[in-house]
Amino acid sequence: MVEKKDASYIASLFEDEVNKFDPTCSFTDVFFFDGASNVQKAGQILMAKFPRTFCFHGGEHVVSLFFSSIAKIAPIKVLILKTCRLYNVFGSGAHHAIYAQFMAQSAMYNKGRQVGLLRGVGTRFASWFYAIHQALRLRQALLSTIHQQKFLELESVKKQSVRHAIRDIEDKK
Repeated sequence: MVEKKDASYIASLFEDEVNKFDPTCSFTDVFFFDGASNVQKAGQILMAKFPRTFCFHGGEHVVSLFFSSIAKIAPIKVLILKTCRLYNVFGSGAHHAIYAQFMAQSAMYNKGRQVGLLRGVGTRFASWFYAIHQALRLRQALLSTIHQQKFLELESVKKQSVRHAIRDIEDKK
């Protein structure tokens, strides 16, 4: 049976997490929710159960606006462009052979686990910054991929989009 996502249900989810991670209720002091009425009511329930807390409504929106402002700074725009190019070539599977080689290298650098690039989207809270972080984390796997002979022999490596992505990987700035 699917629970109704009303205020009591939402508050119970958060209450369980607070009790698990902060059993003494001495560290939890704030909850962030969007502006929907059911989560606003959940915030009121939580503040009643945890009297030393406060609930910010619309907090996610404010933080999202903050990241949107940062994304407009010229050097950050360049990082977002490079991250987008990397995802399009190495992360989306659009270039199957490239993607397969990258995922094999990724597994070698991540204890056998294939870890892929993330796709950033402008409408999601800080997703570009998560994607940038993931690309930096996978830089060694990307470098290993582009320096393999079998990669260099691929026909798609001649495409301009792939050449740009390779340049982005090798860029140390």
